[in-house]
Amino acid sequence: MDRIVRLFIEWAKANPASAKIALDTINAEVERLGLAGRVVKVPDSHWEEWLAYLDSRREAGTLSHKQWQSHRIYLKRLLDSTG
Repeated sequence: MDRIVRLFIEWAKANPASAKIALDTINAEVERLGLAGRVVKVPDSHWEEWLAYLDSRREAGTLSHKQWQSHRIYLKRLLDSTG
């Protein structure tokens, strides 16, 4: 878990605007689901839903290609590192 946090912090320093958007989105979703402070296993279907959401935002012009790519890369790394 420590590795994930360090990776996110490094990425956030290099991409502050994208990191804020990613963190705000994650926090809002965690709160909405009532999962604050809980450990959750993310099924493949949720990963696919998130990718579809990112794709729709990119197509709508509310997410740049670079942000879209960064979100996909770092979320994939996060999921891979947590099993």
